Amino acid sequence: MKRRDLLLGGALLPLGHGGAARQTPDGAQPFTPPPQNAQALRQASDLGGDLAAMGLVPGDCFALMDGSRYALLPPEAEDHDLPLPEDALTQKLRVLPSEGQILLASWGVAPLSPARNGPDPRSAPDVSEALSRAVARAMATHAELVLPPGMLRVRRPGALLARSLSGRHDGLRITGAGQQSTVLVYDPEDASEPLLWNNNAVLGLRIARMTLYTDVPGAVFARIYGSGISQDHQFIDMAFRGRWGIGVEMVPDPDTGSAGNNNSEFLFDRVHSAVYLDPFTLLLGRSSDQNLNYWFHNCKLWGWVTIARLHKGGHLHISDCDVSGYAPKAPNYLVELLGDDHARGVCACTIRSLRVELKTAQALVLRSEWPSGNIEIAGLDLSSQTYRMTPGAPVIDLALGEGRGPILSVSDSQFAGQLRVINHHPRGSDQALIAFTRCSFFHGAGPDEVVIYDGSMAPRRIPDMIFRDCRGAGRRDRGLWDCNLGALLGGACRIDSHQALQPADGSAQRLPRGARIEALLDPATLAPTPGLRLWSGARDVTPEPGRPLPVSDGTPLALRPEPGAALTGMCLLRYLA
Repeated sequence: MKRRDLLLGGALLPLGHGGAARQTPDGAQPFTPPPQNAQALRQASDLGGDLAAMGLVPGDCFALMDGSRYALLPPEAEDHDLPLPEDALTQKLRVLPSEGQILLASWGVAPLSPARNGPDPRSAPDVSEALSRAVARAMATHAELVLPPGMLRVRRPGALLARSLSGRHDGLRITGAGQQSTVLVYDPEDASEPLLWNNNAVLGLRIARMTLYTDVPGAVFARIYGSGISQDHQFIDMAFRGRWGIGVEMVPDPDTGSAGNNNSEFLFDRVHSAVYLDPFTLLLGRSSDQNLNYWFHNCKLWGWVTIARLHKGGHLHISDCDVSGYAPKAPNYLVELLGDDHARGVCACTIRSLRVELKTAQALVLRSEWPSGNIEIAGLDLSSQTYRMTPGAPVIDLALGEGRGPILSVSDSQFAGQLRVINHHPRGSDQALIAFTRCSFFHGAGPDEVVIYDGSMAPRRIPDMIFRDCRGAGRRDRGLWDCNLGALLGGACRIDSHQALQPADGSAQRLPRGARIEALLDPATLAPTPGLRLWSGARDVTPEPGRPLPVSDGTPLALRPEPGAALTGMCLLRYLA
């Protein structure tokens, strides 16, 4: 078998259709090596034919090096007798990209077309070898690798980047012809191995304008380990379809198991997922706590999807996204902020203008186990599929541990289902804060029907739960909610004045020990409520104007209408803690 070689950037590589070496049939003309330097280039009688035989077409350029200077020659040029200094005649030839781009189609890659409604993706030719060579060349020349429209099938894991890549490489840009045009089909024999493995080698990865498809359940698109290099990655105008398991997975050092110290600045912009048969996690973080600046903007995330699951803190921002057809077949959260140990790293999450269709009882929004930090949710819209939901189903779980606990703020949102606070540790936090502001609730007539407190080992370590200018569902609600539910249920009060809604049906509620009742008001008029008495045990404890009444024993309080009084809805209890 003969080899046809050309020096690319100083490395001798075999070239040919698809990168394969060719065999010279018996009786053929003796093999003539391609031009290797300027002298051989001048003597080439058919440069275009020689380049075509090597799999190169117009779009690639040769560079003749003279010290630090380059003279570029397009392959289709007719005049090869270049005026070069004598010391340049023996300089090695290099192949450089034309106009800053490497076109994979010029390497003899023939994708299936059309990409949609066409033949079986598995009938497309395997382009693993050509793709790997093109990626290596793009990194060496800092050029953009452009994939053609159509279906391109990749069978070998690591074809986009291999785990064995070493050193530091600044910048890799891979672009398709469009999200609906270029379809990269990943068809590996081992689904646990990713298509792209950035083992702390590439800084500034850019992948854009393509659809990633697989029919292999649980396949992984990208696995990344970072220790200062793997940062500043962007995934733009892309789609995940088929049976992907993980989009981007951040892992510890595959050789030593150390967590590393950085995976930062990951942007997902206009990313569309449509994975329905299996659970799909777009961003999975198992690595160190220095996971800073993860952005998800303008994304369409459909099917059985988790946007982000971070094990060790993180700085996460989700904005202007849509989750439609969210119908997982097992309990699933859109966002998971898990509580694995980390060195007091940052814990910050913001979710803004997120619309979600909760189409099954297993479709959940958020779970947090963070020991500290802030979680801000604004403009959350859960109104679309409320008729499918069980009224008593929690959609957000806040699990508290020994830390101070997070501050969860939900504002300007349409909220379906319930918030569940889980505190199973005997020394669980009672410094966490939950605040709802200007929210509408579809499945609760009062704050006590919106929040579930699950504290089997910490029944009285209840965090403050504040409602301001909120409203609920049902006839029981006669005004805006303005109360502190944590204090109402017996939690530690941390502010001076509280307003708690009391049902007018005679049911009892508990105030904290030492509370001083000031007034009983009509929530609509904020005037004293006539015909209503407040009882603690067997005592009438209705406050008189100007004479606050202390409640020192912490026993439940019940409302009792006077004979003939007709009262409905809620009353407002104002008290000092």
